[in-house]
Amino acid sequence: MNETLFGDREKIISAALEKFRNDGFRKTTVDEIAALSGVSKNTLYKYFPSKENIAEIVVESTISKVMSNMKKILQKEEDAVTKFLEMITFVVNNVLKYHESYLIDLKRHLPEQWEKIDKVRSEYMYINLSKLVKQGKNEKLFLDYPDEIILSIYINSLKAVINPDFILKNKFSLNDAVNMTHEILLNGTLTPNGKKILKKLKKNKQYV
Repeated sequence: MNETLFGDREKIISAALEKFRNDGFRKTTVDEIAALSGVSKNTLYKYFPSKENIAEIVVESTISKVMSNMKKILQKEEDAVTKFLEMITFVVNNVLKYHESYLIDLKRHLPEQWEKIDKVRSEYMYINLSKLVKQGKNEKLFLDYPDEIILSIYINSLKAVINPDFILKNKFSLNDAVNMTHEILLNGTLTPNGKKILKKLKKNKQYV
């Protein structure tokens, strides 16, 4: 890691994120995080009193990154279908790349952090999808079903598959489950013109 770009605290967070993603929270040790970040264990403890505290900061950092990028996507001058796929692609490539054991560990060993993720994703998902559905209807790309029904189906379906319990009980990878879910949902709510855009984007493999 480039020391001119990252301070010790940032290097520790980055190293912890990598370890949690690859090995899960439970199997990762403070010694491993310190070694990967290139700082001493004493230096690590100056910033973080425990591995649990590191995990808390990693979760907060991830949430902040997701919210910032979602905002940028919504502000783009693109149609609602393209924005929706951009959002899903970002989540798959930047959030779901975490090792599945990390999500499972969070719910089992740090339930308060999992609850934080669940609360934020529900609230923020509702805000973002609400804007996309309204835009899509204005563009005649989304069918004119009641917003509340569309949002409820989308949010509850995505929450159901981005869930440690679902991971444990089913053979699907998290990425595959999310990709299949959003494709089923979109095909059930898009107009013919909306489906044409979706088909073109998928054919060109611009998004997941």
